[in-house]
Amino acid sequence: MALLILKEVEFFPSFSLTTNFIGGSFLKSQNSKEAIDLSYHANDDHFFSFGCSYEKVLIIDVYTATTHDLFTLAAYEESIKLRGEQNFNDERSREIACLYVQDQFYINQNWEVTAGIRYDYYNDFGKVSFNAEGLETTDLEYEF
Repeated sequence: MALLILKEVEFFPSFSLTTNFIGGSFLKSQNSKEAIDLSYHANDDHFFSFGCSYEKVLIIDVYTATTHDLFTLAAYEESIKLRGEQNFNDERSREIACLYVQDQFYINQNWEVTAGIRYDYYNDFGKVSFNAEGLETTDLEYEF
């Protein structure tokens, strides 16, 4: 996201900049993921799937680019990159592990039942689990 304040635009009473203000956050990210997804057809009416994954996300080389001092609004000679304490963003990492199981079976040719559970673990805030159940039909007719 970038911010642009045009020169000579008054944004406080009797105060405007003499040069254009341009600033914004920049970062690089790296992502790696390994996953195993397996399926098993018990018969034509029953489908079972399960899997797991591990993902690592890195936010690196974080800086704020700006043409002005962020506190005094004094103009710099050229655009600079603010790092460390002057930067408003942090380098971060996150690891995510996941397990899931899903069971899907057909009651008849028009009705399907699906049930599943998923467990996620995030190293930065803990565990999350989801339960899912569903009933679906493929043959409904509506008359208006």
